[in-house]
Amino acid sequence: MLVSALFFAMGSPATSAVLFRATAEVRDAQVLLGDVADLSALPATVSAPARHIIVARLPDGVGTISVANTRIAARARAAMPLLAKWFPATSGAVAIRRLPDPSPRQSESGSPACARVIHAMSAGAVLAAGNTEVAPCRPARISAAFRYDASDGSVRARRAIGPDDLFSWVPPSMLSDVRPGDRLTLSVSVGPVRVDRVVQALQPGHAGAALFVQSQDGAVFAAPAPVAQ
Repeated sequence: MLVSALFFAMGSPATSAVLFRATAEVRDAQVLLGDVADLSALPATVSAPARHIIVARLPDGVGTISVANTRIAARARAAMPLLAKWFPATSGAVAIRRLPDPSPRQSESGSPACARVIHAMSAGAVLAAGNTEVAPCRPARISAAFRYDASDGSVRARRAIGPDDLFSWVPPSMLSDVRPGDRLTLSVSVGPVRVDRVVQALQPGHAGAALFVQSQDGAVFAAPAPVAQ
């Protein structure tokens, strides 16, 4: 398996460890390992993907949470087992505060912001990041266009939706970066050698989080969703 190959080809453990921060500030509901820990002691080939691992989420309406270091470490190791050698046995917790959401909640006229899709969607389709734009609100035309699917953390269309349909603004942190059926390229660098593998996503997911994919030879395995550079 390509992802596992990275874990066994990285060499001997480092002498330094991941250092947890006492406090962290985030803008999205999802909290990444890079938000709550100093990863400078890790090799660049490890820290680059590790910083995007999701280790916590802030519930709606909650501005501050405290997450134990042991819980953060456990989630990071589950997503990327190689990290176990860099996590020390530690106590304490990180206080995480959510900064004000910069998303446009109001239109230029001062009324609540609405949105529409850029590309039409079929019923049950996953709403992806980048497929919405702000639109002037016309209350008589606003509909309950989407539902939250707790089974995979995605936002799905209740019915067929086109660019002319208006709906209430959906926070970007709730939108999926990857949709089922998307073709992804997994890249692994071992020394001077880079290996790319094309796979197909089998489930929706967020950048940096693990999701199931299928390779061109039919193998199914978990891999981190690519992070936009």
